[in-house]
Amino acid sequence: NSQATDLVLPEGRFDRYYFALGSDEYEFTEASLTNGPALNEHAIINVLPPGYELEVEDQFETGIEVPTFPYGGLMMQFGPGTDLSELGAKAECEFSVAKK
Repeated sequence: NSQATDLVLPEGRFDRYYFALGSDEYEFTEASLTNGPALNEHAIINVLPPGYELEVEDQFETGIEVPTFPYGGLMMQFGPGTDLSELGAKAECEFSVAKK
C-alpha cells in the first residue's frame, strides 16, 4: 500500500477493500475470513446486496465515478490494531455463491 503510514493501524484508521460479483445469475450467500488470527482479530467481512452503492463524497469535484455493485459483492475491512508488519501476510476469505 503506497499510502501506508503505519504498520499497525491506529485508532480511527482502517483499510477497506471491495470486490464486485460480475454476474446476475449468482449471488453471494456467505463469506468468512481465513487469515491468520493476527489479521482476523481486527477484521470484518460483509456480503453486499445487489444494487449496493458506496456513499462517497467527491470533495474535490473531480467527477470521479463511484463504483456500484449491481450484482452484489464483498467488503473486507481491517480496523484499528491491525498489524501489517508481517512480510508475506495475506488477506484471504472463503465465500459461497448460489444460483438465483
